[in-house]
Amino acid sequence: SSGINAEYGDSLKEALLLLRGTLITKVNNLCFFPGGQMLGGIGAKIKGVTKLDLSDNDLGDEGVTAVCNGFSGSSCLEHLILNSNFTSSRGKTQRAAAIDALIQLISSNCPLKSLEMVGGVKSALKTDIVPFLVALGTNTKLTNLDISGHGMGNKGVMALARAIQVNTTLTKLSWDENGTTYNGFVYFEVGMKRNTSLVTLAMPFQDIHQSMKMETGDKTITVVKLIEKYVQRNAVSKTTGESSRSPYKTSVTVPDVLPDEPKHPD
Repeated sequence: SSGINAEYGDSLKEALLLLRGTLITKVNNLCFFPGGQMLGGIGAKIKGVTKLDLSDNDLGDEGVTAVCNGFSGSSCLEHLILNSNFTSSRGKTQRAAAIDALIQLISSNCPLKSLEMVGGVKSALKTDIVPFLVALGTNTKLTNLDISGHGMGNKGVMALARAIQVNTTLTKLSWDENGTTYNGFVYFEVGMKRNTSLVTLAMPFQDIHQSMKMETGDKTITVVKLIEKYVQRNAVSKTTGESSRSPYKTSVTVPDVLPDEPKHPD
């Protein structure tokens, strides 16, 4: 079906509007964009939902836009899960609108602390995610972010690395299956060297595994160990209350230009 069942939609709206207090919910069968539009229409009116899981609803870029715009006015939502929902049927205009809506959501008065937006074969944002990562740099609300599975490549990782250099709020990050290779890990390592807040980092083992098959495999392991070292440094600093800033960081930043990428040996 291309639309949401009217009876189901009315029942869902009534239930969500009546709920009070902390709630963890999984909403299924939203039926693409109409479901996202319906939910976004009542987002600011919902007062009792602190965590909302909308995974695998095929909302599409338009549906995600509607949800994010609606919940930008929420006074209670703290954790939003949008895994496997980005699918563009109308080209780059709708994709750009969805990214803008995500940026608006994390910049609004909504008390959102955690955002999970895992991609996949049909829902990878690729480098379209870059503007969102740029906005992440100055964000002061999100503490948890999962952007795994978007295939953003080293260009996306560079934007992420630049963001974590200056972001002081994000404490947990997941970013596997983004096609990160040695150069990408180098960018991220530089960003982590300047970062003081990330204490939980889900290491991107699938990307690490693929990178190790390239000519720079040994170097990849060295860089990954440095990244782990900086995460541990931040964790210790948080526990002891001491500054985690290194005296060697100020002169090194993530570059603006991508260097040549080593190729997989034949």
